[in-house]
Amino acid sequence: GMQHDAVSVTAQDLLPRLLKTSSSDANTRTALDLLGKWDGAMAMDRAQPLIFNAWMRAVYNAMLNAVDVGGRGGRAAVAPWEELVPATLLQGSADDVERFCRGDCDKLLADTLRASVAELVAQFGPAIDSWRWGDPHVAVFAHPMLRYLPVVGPYFHVEIATPGDDSTVDRGGLAPDGFTSVHGPAFRGVYDLADLDRSRFVVAPGQSGHFFSRRSRNFLVRWQQGQSVTLGPAPSDTDVTLHLTPGSRS
Repeated sequence: GMQHDAVSVTAQDLLPRLLKTSSSDANTRTALDLLGKWDGAMAMDRAQPLIFNAWMRAVYNAMLNAVDVGGRGGRAAVAPWEELVPATLLQGSADDVERFCRGDCDKLLADTLRASVAELVAQFGPAIDSWRWGDPHVAVFAHPMLRYLPVVGPYFHVEIATPGDDSTVDRGGLAPDGFTSVHGPAFRGVYDLADLDRSRFVVAPGQSGHFFSRRSRNFLVRWQQGQSVTLGPAPSDTDVTLHLTPGSRS
């Protein structure tokens, strides 16, 4: 459904401009060839989302450095990359090009692509077409402290590869220092107003918030794949029943 839409319209809009970038570097040419065969889908099994996001992060940082944002008011005063980069590259005035690209956006694109591909090769290896977005783009569900305990720590940490990025409906917003998915839809719901009992839901990572419960991560794959469950008026089975009895406070 629409909630699982991982196609980036931002990437689709930018690709014609990005593919005009020229390079004599073999790895960079390979990356451009892959982007030329891409439809903008931030799919887990594709290399292009990794190339695109690394490149756009480098472009964005270069644009911020060009105007010395860190020295005047901080980055909060600047639009996010999915606004600033397309606006500059696709509709930017001569003043925008001078300000954010130091007068030459073609050079900025070539330099940042070469640098970002080199960093990716160092991190993921030289076989560029074997890179996979799902390898670094994982959603992590972990207790902030108990995850570090010896022996039992793994019970308090679970992660799973995810599609999407900052520019898709199925959001998978990136960590500022990597590609981990840190901002996304922990809860999804589709409400059937004609028959509310047919409404569908999913919450990550599982039905139970108790890390030792077998249901603590039972929805994780469903959530990753955009699937959901119905919640009928009565449960199909019951594991535990709580009886709450009002009483007086002493």
